[in-house]
Amino acid sequence: MIIKNRFTDEIEDAYLDCGSPSLEWQTVQRAAESIRSMPTDQLQSSVKAIFDYIKQNVDAILPRISRTTGKPMRYLRSEIDRSLLETGKMVAMDEPMFHALPQYSVVYPNYQDPLSSLIVPSIYFLLNRVPVIVIPDRHAFLVPSLIYKAFASSGLPSGSFSISNSGIPECFPNMRYGVSYSTDTIPDIAPGSGTLYIDRGGPSMAIVWKDADVDFAAQNLVDSVIERHSIFLRSIVVHDEIFEYFVNRLKDLLASIVAGDPEDPSTQLGPCASDIDLIRSLNMMAEARRARSIIYSKGPQGNIITPTIINGEITDSDDMVYTPVYIVYNASSMEEAIQRISKVSPEALALYSSDSMFFRMVLSRASARYIGLNSYPEISYTPPIGIPRRGLYL
Repeated sequence: MIIKNRFTDEIEDAYLDCGSPSLEWQTVQRAAESIRSMPTDQLQSSVKAIFDYIKQNVDAILPRISRTTGKPMRYLRSEIDRSLLETGKMVAMDEPMFHALPQYSVVYPNYQDPLSSLIVPSIYFLLNRVPVIVIPDRHAFLVPSLIYKAFASSGLPSGSFSISNSGIPECFPNMRYGVSYSTDTIPDIAPGSGTLYIDRGGPSMAIVWKDADVDFAAQNLVDSVIERHSIFLRSIVVHDEIFEYFVNRLKDLLASIVAGDPEDPSTQLGPCASDIDLIRSLNMMAEARRARSIIYSKGPQGNIITPTIINGEITDSDDMVYTPVYIVYNASSMEEAIQRISKVSPEALALYSSDSMFFRMVLSRASARYIGLNSYPEISYTPPIGIPRRGLYL
């Protein structure tokens, strides 16, 4: 069964029109040598040229990305702003941050954040004088080609930014290289390649405790997850005493979400670009209906999955599939909430509470790399070279 994004027209033709030159090892090798000999101010100037191109052409680029990925235009605009803000803090290094400088880097962008996951790590690697090879996401394969011109016209040596639709060619040496954020499949890494970093993302959780500002927590979760959907939130643990009120507030907020054509400026939630996301979402909703555990749902609208709230356990739950289907659990004690965290082992965790003892418990017993206190944490697409650190958002 093949389900296509109904807002996508002639993607393959558009992709061929914007295709980039073929990937050749000699070109990438020459680019690596040229970048390493470039003056710092010239490299920084090239990155500024990339920014300027994106800003000047944003109105032409974003509609095509929106049609391809199903992501709303308003979301993509905010993603551009966040990407430029994050990369604007980076500077060209006279001495790169790598212990052993890679011959090339590999970036696996994803369709949840099609721009940030491409622009941020690519610029990071280039400022560290490492050529970039982009392996397109199969549900957003047009995006790198649309951004390619920004890098190609920046004054960087040819081969500094390349696109390879079929992965890294076999003729490329198994050298040390960096791999950025990837939410699809674990990239094939040759033994001894010395990969610097791999991040597949992961599940996310939120805990709303009895002392939380429940109205704020509900609004923050909806704003952060529905419109940006940068991390895979599936589980929300809520204290018994506020469970009913929180769920009712969530219902009110989710009912106001505008779903539809992603090119419409008012749209907050677009269609599923991934067949897997769509089918697994429908499976989760079907199982919940059979168990009579759906609390709120408008039901699917074509290949748009509208927000759904489920109470209790379901077996067909994939935390690596993006869909606005949320499972809420009630808990009566901190220990019960901690046990729920242990079952999920989230990559990201949001705790809505002012209880310092609970926060200390979470810090010491949860392995989450991103933790937000009274705030939903953001993912940074800058590869954390060296010892991974825990990101706290207070």
